[in-house]
Amino acid sequence: MEWDSLISDRVRRLQPSRLTAIFQMGDGQDVISLAGGVPDPAFLPVERIREATDTVLSERGGEALNYGSGQGVLELREFLAARMSTDFMKIDPENIIITSGSQQGLDLVGRVLFDEGDKVLVRNPTYIGSINAWRSYNLKWEPVFSGGESDDLDRVMQPRPKLMYFVADYENPTGEMLSEARRRSLVKALIQYQAAVLEDDPYGQLRFEGERIPTMLELEAQHTGTGRIGGHVIYAGSFSKVLSPGLRVGWLVADKPLVARIMQIKQGANLCSSIFDQFVAYEASGDGFLDAHILKLRGWYAERRNAMIAAMERYFPPEVTFTRPHGGFFVMVTLPEGMDSIELLKRAVERGVVFIPGEAFHIREGGNNNLRLSFSRYKPELIDEGIRRLAEAIKEMIAERV
Repeated sequence: MEWDSLISDRVRRLQPSRLTAIFQMGDGQDVISLAGGVPDPAFLPVERIREATDTVLSERGGEALNYGSGQGVLELREFLAARMSTDFMKIDPENIIITSGSQQGLDLVGRVLFDEGDKVLVRNPTYIGSINAWRSYNLKWEPVFSGGESDDLDRVMQPRPKLMYFVADYENPTGEMLSEARRRSLVKALIQYQAAVLEDDPYGQLRFEGERIPTMLELEAQHTGTGRIGGHVIYAGSFSKVLSPGLRVGWLVADKPLVARIMQIKQGANLCSSIFDQFVAYEASGDGFLDAHILKLRGWYAERRNAMIAAMERYFPPEVTFTRPHGGFFVMVTLPEGMDSIELLKRAVERGVVFIPGEAFHIREGGNNNLRLSFSRYKPELIDEGIRRLAEAIKEMIAERV
């Protein structure tokens, strides 16, 4: 069958992901992959999930293995609503939709909101999963709050964007945070211009130090003084980084009229997210386990962040700079101007270490001298060895430029 003639123009716009090949490079026995932002399997609470699975099957097996609500298991939505509610903001379970991971949430929001050529504001660089989820809409991306980009929201809001998208806490790929001042100014602009933002928050609970900054969802409720979500912020959360990515359980929090629209699309997408996975996530998270587990994760990942920073300080030449995140999984490295991270990757692979070149995260051209490193997967001693190997490749390239 010759399928090319039948493929839609929308799908023809999509390009094969370079990341697939990069992740496959990390499968070798002596390869240290600093590419993937994945939890260490040793940190996954296997025994707790086994116990939760046994409980679900023995007590609610028939319900858990059947079809269920497209909006999600009510007990799980009630758990999340109570967990996210604050003194300033009350979340109703009816504001929540359970999704098959937060990535499905991005896809659903795009399918509900986007028309061909819509304007979307993002930080640049940004999470590649959002770019891939929405690439087929041929969007007009405009950077904001990005390095040298303007903070002039009055300018970028005209014409009004269809959506803004931010990973506000420990951003993928830079590990940086959107300051509270910028979040507050953004919330004011959302209300003034009647615009919307998707706040993607997979890493917010993995804070190693410093004070927690309220989410934009919370800040909007504070700003309006209503005590409830205001409708301009769509929030995407996930269990993937704090419990298990294999369960594929995420959620969206949104204004109820938008929830209804998203539900219309989700019914056609998968009827309902796995009811079994939802019950297991709910059962495993209860009795204070999730909070206790997150505290452990913070300590474990902070140790690995520290190991990576220390190794870069030890091995990298002074011309190379890097971010120093206070949480999450990632560090962004900046090479001297004119160096190409794609070329560096080729040399790094020869030494048994891989990373993701920075250009993969840019909405336009750029990022050629950046690379993203993840510290989540390996023990400190392997992180140190991976950075040592990478530093050798960097020093070789710098020496050739002299």
